Amino acid sequence: MVPDYREGNPYQALLAQEMKSLQHTVEFDSYPYGFFPLIQLLRKHKNTQVLHVHWIAELLRRATWSNNSLIYSSKCLLLLIECWLIRCVGKKVIWTIHNKFAHEGYDRKRELLFRKYLAKGASKVIVHSKEALEQLEDIYGMPLLHKTEVIFHGNYLGVYPKVNQETSELRKLMNIPTSATVVGYFGQIRSYKGIESLIQCINELSERLDIYLVIAGKVSSDEYAETLKNSVKSKNIRLKFEFLSDQDLVNYIEMAHVICLPFADSLTSGSAILAMSCSKALLLSDKAKVFGCVPDEGVQYFETQQQLKDRVEKLDLNMLKRMGNINFAKATEMTWKVVAQKTLAAYAD
Repeated sequence: MVPDYREGNPYQALLAQEMKSLQHTVEFDSYPYGFFPLIQLLRKHKNTQVLHVHWIAELLRRATWSNNSLIYSSKCLLLLIECWLIRCVGKKVIWTIHNKFAHEGYDRKRELLFRKYLAKGASKVIVHSKEALEQLEDIYGMPLLHKTEVIFHGNYLGVYPKVNQETSELRKLMNIPTSATVVGYFGQIRSYKGIESLIQCINELSERLDIYLVIAGKVSSDEYAETLKNSVKSKNIRLKFEFLSDQDLVNYIEMAHVICLPFADSLTSGSAILAMSCSKALLLSDKAKVFGCVPDEGVQYFETQQQLKDRVEKLDLNMLKRMGNINFAKATEMTWKVVAQKTLAAYAD
């Protein structure tokens, strides 16, 4: 599997663990430099039958160094040829498409060409939902159904530590009343995740003294952190801009009544699945329906800023508790054993 993103992201580790329990050997590596990096990987790992590509940002970075369209197109074509050469010797290239586009902000038109060539060259493509497949076919302008397997993202039950701090204690430390309804956003804080819209929502509900917003996690840059701080007008907003340990993360999630993920430019969300695994209700952008894993009864969607404000203003604690229980029940079905079995079946097909 490449690249090795196990540190800070349990997805690959959990998948590999279950594959190993099913008597398969899984190795990890990074993309080597030079021509034909995928072929280089297979030469290094001689017994490998399947090269499973996950995130491609590093390959994109190397391909886009030149502004010359001819050079870039040639690099895309070489990627396609490389995949075909691998398949000609009886080995497979599997690509799990986690994102519509890379978060690094490459030129969308150029990145799309790269992604289309990889999709054409791959033996098989894996996506996490039928909705994601439909979006990708529309974005790529090409059929993918014939070579795509839909395999859900596994849950995070038992992966993170148990809560070790009382909610009342954490609320006291953050000066949040015990009777308040808490909306939470926890994890990496980047500009594409729509945090500003969430802050604006609470700013506009300043008269609602019973609704609090807690945003905690590592911010992508000091400049963006200042932008967010300067946008806060309400006294009911709490910002904690620092890396969250797994322990801190689950403690904060436990404190919140609903997790709001306002971003919409992704095909799946580990944060949403973690919230479901922690029995939490979800408040998501309408475009997040592409995740395909959240029960309709466990989420409230919003399409506009006004709808987000309306949803937050009408939050009911009993309703949120029921929603969280529904999400947890769904999460228990999303086992990594089944994910591994389906992935291995995709390898063998």
